[in-house]
Amino acid sequence: MKITIVTIGSRGDIQPFLALGVGLNQVGHQVKLATHDTFGSWIKSYGLDFAKLEGNPQEWLESEAAKQIMASAKNPWQFIRLFGSAINPMMDSLMSDAWAACQGADAIISHCIVAWVQDLARKLNVPYFMTAFSPLSATSKYPISLTPGKSLGGLLNYLSYPLSQLMFWQLFRSPTNKWLKSNLDIPGSSGIPVVNTRYSVCSGHTKSFIAMNIECESLKKMLHIKNAIATAL
Repeated sequence: MKITIVTIGSRGDIQPFLALGVGLNQVGHQVKLATHDTFGSWIKSYGLDFAKLEGNPQEWLESEAAKQIMASAKNPWQFIRLFGSAINPMMDSLMSDAWAACQGADAIISHCIVAWVQDLARKLNVPYFMTAFSPLSATSKYPISLTPGKSLGGLLNYLSYPLSQLMFWQLFRSPTNKWLKSNLDIPGSSGIPVVNTRYSVCSGHTKSFIAMNIECESLKKMLHIKNAIATAL
């Protein structure tokens, strides 16, 4: 099976997907990892196919915009706003590159930060899996990881998930929908997979680090990324 994995960011956003790709490759799948050119040689050294995406994370990390984003890490709303301002100018090229990388794929996996890849998979009519390094399904036990970490109380803990995800999506909705309409004749995006529950959401964390208080079926799906992918494929 041909599987394309799409991710952007620094090495910390790439390496988990490289490991996943190597594992999938070892069980017989042909894996292509689509990300920034600076990681191309590293990825190919592990026997995976590589596709280039727009952007140079090292240059970006040294920019003033990146410093402001890092400084806002304890304020989730400001962090999301600044991140959106930094990434939006690259959206057209990113989506075009990702679309090219996904051609011929039998299944597509992406980092949650590029959840719009779901719409590319929808157009290609292939299975899509969104992945995350921390829980994204709402629970009253603890808030979403974008918050400072302290409990906000049951109701606010639960609401922190859909509110943060919806706010994050608003930053990318306009450029995403514009590209989809212009290039794929899709009137609008499917939205956020975690909210619309249309796709499988898999997580790279384990209950060894985060106590899983199961409150819904979607949270159960997040426990084991390999099992979720293997079952769905």
